[in-house]
Amino acid sequence: MTLPIYKKIFIPFFLTNCCFILVVCFCGQSGIFSDEKNVSIFIIVSTIVCYTACFWSAKIFTSQIRSTEKVIKQIVDNENFSDSIKTNSDGDEISSICHSVNALLLKIHNSNEKQLEIEKQNKKWAQFSAIAQTTRMIAHDVRRPFSMIDGILWRLENTDDPDQLVALSKKYSLDVRQTLASVDAMIKDILEIGRTVELEKSPVSPESIIMISLTEAFRAFQKNNVKVSYDLNHEHMINVDGLRLQRVLSNIFMNAIQAMTGPESTLWIKTQEDLTKNINTFCIGNSGSFIPKQDLSQIFDAFYTTNKSDGTGLGLSIAEKIIMEHEGQIWCESSKEKQTVEFYFTLPIAEGIKNKKTANVCPSRTC
Repeated sequence: MTLPIYKKIFIPFFLTNCCFILVVCFCGQSGIFSDEKNVSIFIIVSTIVCYTACFWSAKIFTSQIRSTEKVIKQIVDNENFSDSIKTNSDGDEISSICHSVNALLLKIHNSNEKQLEIEKQNKKWAQFSAIAQTTRMIAHDVRRPFSMIDGILWRLENTDDPDQLVALSKKYSLDVRQTLASVDAMIKDILEIGRTVELEKSPVSPESIIMISLTEAFRAFQKNNVKVSYDLNHEHMINVDGLRLQRVLSNIFMNAIQAMTGPESTLWIKTQEDLTKNINTFCIGNSGSFIPKQDLSQIFDAFYTTNKSDGTGLGLSIAEKIIMEHEGQIWCESSKEKQTVEFYFTLPIAEGIKNKKTANVCPSRTC
């Protein structure tokens, strides 16, 4: 067991004084200490005086150490390394320790300032790099449909056969639509990220907005081997800005469709109503993909993208922004073993307004 410093000082000092008293008593037996009564009184009084003097001397000696320890603990707990320890003495060992600790705190503070500056610069350059990459990507993708349309127009202008004109139109129309949809989505993302608008809330049927967003996503990315399933557990409409919420669902659906691999993949949509909190929790999940744990904490950051050469890194950042504007929460979970990704988000219920199922939902991609 470790003893406090004042006890380490007090105990040997007190024992030494007690030994001195006994020696005095033993050596003075022929004088005043020849009377046992006088010896007892002397021992008692001397012991009390000695104990009091040793105790308070040790306390006073260690009081500044304790106060210094308290200040250091506060600095460490608050991580405020710009503070310094003040001392009432000068030139002794305690003041020397305080000066050394102050010098160490100053070095830690300066080191933290430099680290913050480095991180700030790195973040700024990362943002510049992301913006430059996004700009190049937008320029490239915007040029694609125009180049494609220019080539198609040239072929159409040099074709006199009506049947061949129809065949060419059918052949290239899907590619043009997909490219235009991709560019349109990208432009919407860029316009959305820096804009603050007032929400235009109204009661919306979850089925309706799910189907509109799902149709938009499949129109942009054609995949015929995706099965869609539903598990909708709600009775009320949601009180949201329908157009802005459509951006959220479309972005998540598009990410899921792009990420899914394998001969057959499944996309599922779930809802769970909680009337005690007046929220509806949505879940959009997909099989055939996985997001590592180190990426989950960053997927909602602007310009952060993985495994997508044509992604802006803005879609999920916008989704988080819109959900938070609705005073909801959004998060993502992923399982490496199951190869699944699930996005969850909460939205406010339109209290007292029962849901009107304006759109039919079915378990297949082709419905």
